[in-house]
This record gives sequence, C-alpha cells and structure tokens, in this order.
Amino acid sequence: MQNGGVAEAVASRTRRATATAEFPSIVPYGHERTADDASPALATSCPEIACIRDRLSDGVIAVAERRAAELGVGADRVLIASGAIAEEDYVRALAAYCDVAFDPLDITPRSAVPLTDDRLLEAAAVGLLPLNIAGSLVIVVAPRGTTARRLAGIFTTGSGIR
Repeated sequence: MQNGGVAEAVASRTRRATATAEFPSIVPYGHERTADDASPALATSCPEIACIRDRLSDGVIAVAERRAAELGVGADRVLIASGAIAEEDYVRALAAYCDVAFDPLDITPRSAVPLTDDRLLEAAAVGLLPLNIAGSLVIVVAPRGTTARRLAGIFTTGSGIR
C-alpha cells in the first residue's frame, strides 16, 4: 500500500493491496474470499469484531471485513489501522467480551518480565509476553494478524480457558 496506507485502502474498495500481510494467518480460510462475498458470511468469519460491532456503522464493518479477507488479516487490524477504533479501546473491548483481564502494562515493573532485553523485543514482535506476578507465571497476549479471531473463538465457545 503506497501513499496513504490502510486508511486510504479501506476507504477505496477498488484499490488493491500491493503487499502481503505482515503476519500470515494461522487459521486458513475455508475458501478464497472476494469483495463480492455476502456480508452474513463475512460477519461469521470475523468473530474478532463481535465485541465492537455496536460501536461502528454497518458500512464501516462491511468494508473492514472485505478488506480483512483480501489481506488475510483480522478485521480488527483493518479497523485499527484505518483509525476507526483505537487499539487500546479495541483490546479492552475484546478482553471484556472474552471475559479475561486487560492490563495495559503501564505500571508493570520491568522486574516482572523474566526475559533479557533482546528476548523482550522478540516477545513484543510475537505478541506473547511472560510475566512473573506474585510468583505465578502469567502470559500476556497482544493480538497480531488473526490472533484476535482465534482468541474470540476460543474464549466464547466455553473452552474453559482463562
């Protein structure tokens, strides 16, 4: 995407991406999706935005779902990159929807992170951060690519994971 980034690409349904997704999906689509796919099918393929559907217009949601299918990323990533929702607002909503804790890590001391500085950078890139909180290992997940889609599916299906 050149000169304008994702926000411009989301606004223009005719513009095609010039680069592949930075983080490929670990959940393959059942079939190749196009912008002509019906909205109900796309809506069920984007459970990661169920937590914010009531905050955005149907048109914004539909464009984000189509764009996400084209790029192979989650619709959450499209909405965040386009500025339709702030990343922290989205992650707070996702955490509430999945009934898990949200921690912005603003007050978490560096000593709680049992990683070297180099490993800390790698953990941030991957989106998984181990913390030592009161002697217990806690894993912090920062959704990337289609991770939010997987998390929404896991936590809303009664898997018992918390």
